[in-house]
Amino acid sequence: MYKVIAICLLFSVNTFCQTSGYVEYDVSKNFSGEFHTVKTLRFNATQSIFTALKKVEGDSEMTTDEETGGLTVILSSKTDRFVLNDLEKDSLFNQEIFFKQTPITKEKTTVVPWKLQDSTKIIGEFKCQLAIGKFRGRTYHAWFTQDIPVRFGPWKLQGLPGLILEANDEQNIVSYRAKKVSMSPVIIDSINTDEAMELQSFIKAKPQYLKDIEKKMRSKLPRNGTVEMNLPNRNTQQEISYEWEVEALENN
Repeated sequence: MYKVIAICLLFSVNTFCQTSGYVEYDVSKNFSGEFHTVKTLRFNATQSIFTALKKVEGDSEMTTDEETGGLTVILSSKTDRFVLNDLEKDSLFNQEIFFKQTPITKEKTTVVPWKLQDSTKIIGEFKCQLAIGKFRGRTYHAWFTQDIPVRFGPWKLQGLPGLILEANDEQNIVSYRAKKVSMSPVIIDSINTDEAMELQSFIKAKPQYLKDIEKKMRSKLPRNGTVEMNLPNRNTQQEISYEWEVEALENN
């Protein structure tokens, strides 16, 4: 009887660890200039959060679970600049940066129309399969592993039958490459998203917000002083176009 219970508990812990862990990605972006950083993805069966590696005071704490011998990472809501994917809410939250503002935007969990390919390769100790999908103006090649059966990945790239360990767009402007994978229990503290703004509303409000900033700046300049501000060219952004914009063009 005791042996059966022990086996069941061991199976439960192993199953939990297969769907809970931590990944460090080397991130490279080359829009108007080359930029490199390291970001992390912490995930469990229902949530993932993608953030910069930089640790903030009180950002997170790590404890060792004596029963499982695993590492538990507890993430605080003070983490800056995040992409939070919540499957239970079917929502994706992203902390934007727009001038000095850092609003949190909300959208439905992203759906990338992935097409699975026959190509496979080994990344670290994991066998990975290639998938190709177009998302918001860029076509991504993603390598995922079914050894870790979660649908998450870096940034907003997700929806495959396994964790995405590597991804890049066809022009190699954006790339994510896992350099460290740790499978262990992860708890993601709740982040206050009650005041999150719908992404579509945020994108549409940007031009007017920019005009308001221009107006404030002009009021502080000499009488003949001028100032002109423009939104960044979409081609220098990771998201070139949005689905509601594409639908509007198709309907016209």
